[in-house]
Amino acid sequence: MYKIVYIILYFGRLPNNFQLYLKSCKYNSTVDWLIFTDDNTEYDYPENVRVEYTSFDEISKFIAKNFEYDIVLDRPYKLCTYKPAYGQIFKDYIKEYDFWGHCDADMLWGDIRKFYTDEVLSKYDKIGVQGHSTLYRNNDEVNSRYKLPVNGVSLFEKEAKSKGVDCFDEVGMKQIYEAYGWDFYNEVHFAHPSALNYNFKLKHLPDDEEYKNKSQVFTWENGKLERVYVHNGNIYQEEFMYIHFFRRVMDICASVDDDYLILPHKIVALQRNNITVEYINENSKESRIKYYMRLIRDKRRLGKFKLNYIVPSVISRIKKFGK
Repeated sequence: MYKIVYIILYFGRLPNNFQLYLKSCKYNSTVDWLIFTDDNTEYDYPENVRVEYTSFDEISKFIAKNFEYDIVLDRPYKLCTYKPAYGQIFKDYIKEYDFWGHCDADMLWGDIRKFYTDEVLSKYDKIGVQGHSTLYRNNDEVNSRYKLPVNGVSLFEKEAKSKGVDCFDEVGMKQIYEAYGWDFYNEVHFAHPSALNYNFKLKHLPDDEEYKNKSQVFTWENGKLERVYVHNGNIYQEEFMYIHFFRRVMDICASVDDDYLILPHKIVALQRNNITVEYINENSKESRIKYYMRLIRDKRRLGKFKLNYIVPSVISRIKKFGK
């Protein structure tokens, strides 16, 4: 079995789902996590999750030492630029692993090994294209690919020297692998609901599966994550590797000892006998007004909310008034 470690750098207060996140890590006992953070909250860390307490200033200096030119690392969000370089930056921490990866903490994991099998791991050097979960084969050649130029330009160096964040961990690395003709694993085994929909509307899935987005919830039970959706009056289930909450405002109403029912705005204790067609239809969405008011109150999401919802809504109203 290939040995895997995920690396997380998180500064500030960890997400409110973090103890549940750690539980989902615990159920993936053959995968390890290495977390660098300044949040000293007393979480119950499982044996396969190692935490290193440090400050953003200290980690910024540590990262900067790995480059021969001056880099910009002025805020935690800028760490997205450096994720593909973690294999070199943290090489002394990951020597024993066959694969290392970067991932987010605002997630719940399902069964990772069911999707990232040894067959998949043996075939690809890069598995995934999303910043919230990507794995790389742990060797010097693969770990240095982020430096390679595309059309004579080092995409990494360009972004590392600027204050902007242009999704190098996703778009830039994809461009590099395509430019050099390296295959990478790009199957969508994750649930990535849009933060701007008051129901669960999954992104990155085929258009012909849109009907599954109309009425759905998720369950997490004994390490298994499933989408439960209604279609033509029947209930169907579909397993996922993880769900990424991506800026969603989630209330945690379940104990760490529970299995979970994941609704568009909260996580509650799972009572599977109560999951009926009527229940899913009723609870697969929150009141539109309540959800957007919750979104507005969350200052971290307000800017994107204005850009993606309020502005188009106003334009639409103006057009209707003009008619």
